[in-house]
Amino acid sequence: MAECQVLVDYHNLHRARMPSFSRPARRSSMDGDTVNFIIEQLLSGLGGALRRLPVPPPDRLVVRLYGGWFQEARLTDDAQMVQRAIRSAPSRIGRCRFRCELAYSLLTKPDVLITHTLRQKQRTMDLRIHGSLPGCALPEQCHVLALKRLLDSRRCPETYCPADMSMALKGHEQKCVDVHMACDLLTLAQDGEDAPILLVTDDTDLVPAMIYAISVRERPITWAFMRPISQNPYRTMLEDLDVQVLSLFDS
Repeated sequence: MAECQVLVDYHNLHRARMPSFSRPARRSSMDGDTVNFIIEQLLSGLGGALRRLPVPPPDRLVVRLYGGWFQEARLTDDAQMVQRAIRSAPSRIGRCRFRCELAYSLLTKPDVLITHTLRQKQRTMDLRIHGSLPGCALPEQCHVLALKRLLDSRRCPETYCPADMSMALKGHEQKCVDVHMACDLLTLAQDGEDAPILLVTDDTDLVPAMIYAISVRERPITWAFMRPISQNPYRTMLEDLDVQVLSLFDS
């Protein structure tokens, strides 16, 4: 009984070209309706992808969602919402039995949690702004130059304000996620099975891992690119290596 392993870069799905007819109004990335919508659309996309695999459709589907699930050692609110969404997901996609899980650890070491995967980062102020915008009607008064002066000084333009402008450029970034996916991809490629592997991501950093995986064992690998397939710069090269490349949300 064939089991297809699906490795999904979950946070890529936020930016995917999904069908818009039922998309909820997105108030924030921590919105439960948005999370449910993303999981629903993922399952719909996977249903279409299974029909296009270069091998007979599998009987079981195991989906691992990769992301910045831990802030320090604490499970993030986003991770908890995704957990709730997948618990209410259907147990089948068509005739294929379905199981979904959050990837907290390597396939080879399931007892070791990979924590601290979502970290706060202060964005750099060292943007390279060389001059006014090309074609600006008033190049000496261009707002881009005012922005450059503001970033260079790092200080609020108000005379008595002590604020450091760089403090406004904070955000979060994911750590270890790409390497985690790459390690699991190589583990699956070497496990002796011949069932297909489906990689769902727009991140081209995983291309070397795909090349290595296909060279280790000729287990079918499909890369489900979430943008239109014409935008995939590695399509021809990977297809020459027998990696199937498709767009997840194309019918």
